[in-house]
Amino acid sequence: MSKNNDYEAMAKAMLNTPQGSKVVNQIDKISDLLKQPEGQKLAAKLSGENGETLKKAADAANKGDNQAAIGAVAQLLSTKEGAAFAKQIIEMMNKK
Repeated sequence: MSKNNDYEAMAKAMLNTPQGSKVVNQIDKISDLLKQPEGQKLAAKLSGENGETLKKAADAANKGDNQAAIGAVAQLLSTKEGAAFAKQIIEMMNKK
């Protein structure tokens, strides 16, 4: 199994956990968090395609298109960098 397939499988598994559904159910809160300076700094660390995927997720969430936002989040989580980003977002949400 390639690394991308490993990350994709992990992303799907994460989304099917209580924590994953918590992220999905709080997509609006995450979008708001990413508008704040701390969230913007974190988002700026994402490179290339992952940065674009995050923008797609945020745009979809802002438009109320949760299915598209969830799809973009799943795509983001399917990479090592995206999974690390998600972990940091969850930690930031738990601080608030």
